[in-house]
Amino acid sequence: MANRRLFENLGLSNITVQRYRVTLAVLSVGLISGFLLSPKLWLTERTFPHLPVFGALRPFPAPWDSVWIWGMGVCLLFLILYPRRIITIFLILCMLILAFQDQMRLQPWYYQYWLMLIPCTLTAWPVHEGRAKSILRVQQIILIGVYLWGGLHKAHPGFIEMYVEVLMRPLIEAIENESLIKMIKASAYIVPPFEVLLAIFLVFRRTRQMGVLMALATHLIIFIILGPLKEEYSNSIVWPWNLAMVGFLFSLFFRNSDTIAFKLSFDLRTLVSVLLSSVVIVAPLLFYVGKWDRYLSFNLYSARQRKLYVKIDPLTLPKTPPNWTDHFFKIPDPKGHKVLSVSRWSLSELNVPLITEKRTLRAVCEEIATYDESGFGMLFLIEYPRMKHRGNALFYSRDIDSVEIP
Repeated sequence: MANRRLFENLGLSNITVQRYRVTLAVLSVGLISGFLLSPKLWLTERTFPHLPVFGALRPFPAPWDSVWIWGMGVCLLFLILYPRRIITIFLILCMLILAFQDQMRLQPWYYQYWLMLIPCTLTAWPVHEGRAKSILRVQQIILIGVYLWGGLHKAHPGFIEMYVEVLMRPLIEAIENESLIKMIKASAYIVPPFEVLLAIFLVFRRTRQMGVLMALATHLIIFIILGPLKEEYSNSIVWPWNLAMVGFLFSLFFRNSDTIAFKLSFDLRTLVSVLLSSVVIVAPLLFYVGKWDRYLSFNLYSARQRKLYVKIDPLTLPKTPPNWTDHFFKIPDPKGHKVLSVSRWSLSELNVPLITEKRTLRAVCEEIATYDESGFGMLFLIEYPRMKHRGNALFYSRDIDSVEIP
């Protein structure tokens, strides 16, 4: 009797509640790992510009920025051992404040974890089986949305080009067999429908196990392409997210025969569940009319990202921060100009990709232009490397407010 009560207090009385606890643990470890791998993204002292949603909502000054992050880390550890609703609500609000203070923090993994925490606020502890099922159902839909849109966004020629020339280039260069190289190049056409199909397979009970296997294969390939052994192509910030997605596959889908469906009712839990599902499944459509962010649409490695470069003349160069030299292209210019890659700067200092929405690019340009007193010392270029038909924008510092960003 005592052992049974202990298990009930820990929330381990049945398999559904165990799935819920494991999902929370994976989420917490994934978020903590993201914090540890991108420390300057969360701290105020750095050279890369902060991009607050509102000018008055600036990042916390030191040392309170560190206190805030460490406090969240402690709460995430408590969430693993002591999953109370008040802790979840606190974390959701903290994450929201951090994102409003700096839009560079709106990375897709951060957004996904935030969405997955929200349904956990709809039940008290100890959670019973029925409530756990309803929470897991919403989290399942969130993961399905990630895979579904991850595949749909790749269905265009630019992705095929990037897949062959960037993602698969190290593998192609290491292989001498022409037939094998052709197979690797041809696999680019399989990736988008493969991801969409695995998302559909995860929905239905009869095909769910196949969907899990397909997703596991996808994450293995991602880790091979972007893992720690790939050096210049490596992207460490996606490593814990990649592993967390594998953990979610096991906790939410593996040998889970529950139907993914909502009962018709108008209570708060159902309304929140439907709203979250709509945000993940329907809202990404708005990306194609410019009303929803690329990363909030799970538009990942799809070759739809803009790039920002800044050409700096020799007279303006001495006024710029010394650490910018680490992010210049190593191309000699007889006139002494230097070209700053803002994407490289973001990855190098913050260890996350640049958020390339129109509003964030304009804000970054404005911050960089503060070092250009003449208004003509910096020439900015915004382009789509893999989508040339979208055009580009070429402008000087003085024209930032009026330029039309493609």
